[in-house]
Amino acid sequence: MRFLVWAAIVVALLELAREAYVLGTLERPAGPPLSVHAMPHLQAVSASGAWDVRESDNFGLSPVVEIDCRLSERLCRETTATDFGQHIFVDTFDYSIVESSESLIRYANVTECVSYAVTIDIPTSRVIATRSPTPERPASCSEPITVTMELADGVAVAAERRRIEASRQALPLLGWMVP
Repeated sequence: MRFLVWAAIVVALLELAREAYVLGTLERPAGPPLSVHAMPHLQAVSASGAWDVRESDNFGLSPVVEIDCRLSERLCRETTATDFGQHIFVDTFDYSIVESSESLIRYANVTECVSYAVTIDIPTSRVIATRSPTPERPASCSEPITVTMELADGVAVAAERRRIEASRQALPLLGWMVP
């Protein structure tokens, strides 16, 4: 039940961002600020933000993410909400915790094509996800691409992307000045 509440909160945040966008008070929808909370007495860790694919030229969609880990259950639940313009797609995934300590939680999932691993570094409040091809994958799998994402402040990610896009659009205009 608690996970449904988190999903509803994520959807509500995206709806507010979309409404602000439509009203002209926000340039485009953005995710929530980054937060990582550890509750050792409850054996729980939660994190929220938006995935930022830092090494990619293709920004793609940055889902809003809510992560809730229960150490006693050895389980992390990752709820994502992605804004597709007129529709918001919400999905929830359960992952097994493969490693945990006072300072780190790592959860993962491996399929025949892709390996997905997330590391939550509690002291630094960093959350890093890596999606990579599995070593012995069948030929039916799509092209092997490794992607590393960091959970970040959704507003900051959107601002950085606007800055990069603006500089890309300005480069052709300034091209005559470059020898």
